[in-house]
Amino acid sequence: MITETNECMSCAVPGYPCVGDSCPYRHVKHYICDKCNEEIDIEWTKLFDVDGEHVCEDCLLEMFPRVRAEDE
Repeated sequence: MITETNECMSCAVPGYPCVGDSCPYRHVKHYICDKCNEEIDIEWTKLFDVDGEHVCEDCLLEMFPRVRAEDE
């Protein structure tokens, strides 16, 4: 699943007002695998859409194991 949270750190001071919705901490996206519920670092790992669920690479490999020849 993809969730969006407000992680505002109240960094505004009187001489530097809050920039509102353009603040990068106001709408932070979190990518979470629907199978293992782990948060995914989207820069390093992919999240796949499988039957409407968001699944990480590790869970995807568990769901769809690789077929191997018998002599391997």
